[in-house]
Amino acid sequence: MLNLQFLRLKNNLTQQQLADLLGLKRKSTISEWERGNSIPHFNTLLQLKKLFNVDNVEYLLEQATENVIHKNK
Repeated sequence: MLNLQFLRLKNNLTQQQLADLLGLKRKSTISEWERGNSIPHFNTLLQLKKLFNVDNVEYLLEQATENVIHKNK
């Protein structure tokens, strides 16, 4: 799981809700990002950074292993 997916779930957002917030027409785009099959355009990464209040865009695309470990404890 990428941090992007972790943050989406932490904020109780569905893929469709996140797509709507970003002005995307298809929720499948979010699914593709979360599976690592594609990455968001830079401007979208900036929107995600602001939306989830993270320090850098790289964080969004990193694996969420630490987050998953903490979530399961």
